[in-house]
Amino acid sequence: MASDNPDPGGGRDEQRVFLVRHDIDAAHAAALKPQLVEHLQNHGPQIAIDLAEVRFVDSVGLGMLVSVLKAAREQGGGVRLLHPSREVRRILQITGLEVLFEASGR
Repeated sequence: MASDNPDPGGGRDEQRVFLVRHDIDAAHAAALKPQLVEHLQNHGPQIAIDLAEVRFVDSVGLGMLVSVLKAAREQGGGVRLLHPSREVRRILQITGLEVLFEASGR
C-alpha cells in the first residue's frame, strides 16, 4: 500500500512523496512498480520514495527500484529515497546502489 503526498513547493518539477507501507520484496515489487511509474507520469520526473516503514528490500525489490530510477532519468529526473532504515541503507551499501540513489533521513 502506498500514498501520494505533495511536498511543499511548486512548479512542474515539484517533487512528490510516495509512501511505501511494506517491504519491497518479491511479494510486493511487481504491484509497486506500476504505481511508481504512474506517479512519475502524473507528477513529473522527480520522485521521493518514503521508506520509513520498509525494513527489508530483496534483489527483486532492488531491481524494481533501479528500473524506476531508469524511467525517471529518461524523463530528466531522479529518485530520492527518504528515511531508509539502517538495514535498507546497509543493503544499498553492500550492493553498491547507494551511489545511484540520493538517500536522506534516519
